[in-house]
Amino acid sequence: MPVGKKYVVALSAQEKSTLHSTIAKGKHAARTITRARILLLVNEGGTDLMVSQRLSMSKDTVRNVRIRYHEGGLDRALY
Repeated sequence: MPVGKKYVVALSAQEKSTLHSTIAKGKHAARTITRARILLLVNEGGTDLMVSQRLSMSKDTVRNVRIRYHEGGLDRALY
């Protein structure tokens, strides 16, 4: 089973707001902001490959953020 189908990211309105705020403020570590961008793109239906190409990173990174969100929620995925 593909990881994208098994580990679905379905963000709540509050989580989306938190992620947008994290990105806009720019006061977090670069990796935290990148993970926030990953979560938002994946939530919009982006595949691991599409998100990785758009953000110029390994698709394994995208997959790992997706898995961490699924296993532990927003804080686990970001930090």
